[in-house]
Amino acid sequence: MTFWEIGRLHWQLFQLCDEFYEVEEQVRKVSQWKTAITSEPFDIQYLVEMRKQMDVRQELWKYFEASTLAIQEWKETYFKKVDV
Repeated sequence: MTFWEIGRLHWQLFQLCDEFYEVEEQVRKVSQWKTAITSEPFDIQYLVEMRKQMDVRQELWKYFEASTLAIQEWKETYFKKVDV
């Protein structure tokens, strides 16, 4: 997998997270409306857990991306012959 492919995948993950956050906000608003009408909110604890998992996954991708770049740069580095 090339660095550019990894960057593209990370960007797609970032976009998915943004979409999730927008939907999460809408669900929270609907929950507030339901609470106002019926005095019973939606159970949105699963959204909190999903957000945590997505944040961790995004952080892992950042580390993976940085590591891949460092390895790629290391592979392109020329070593001088060392006389011992």
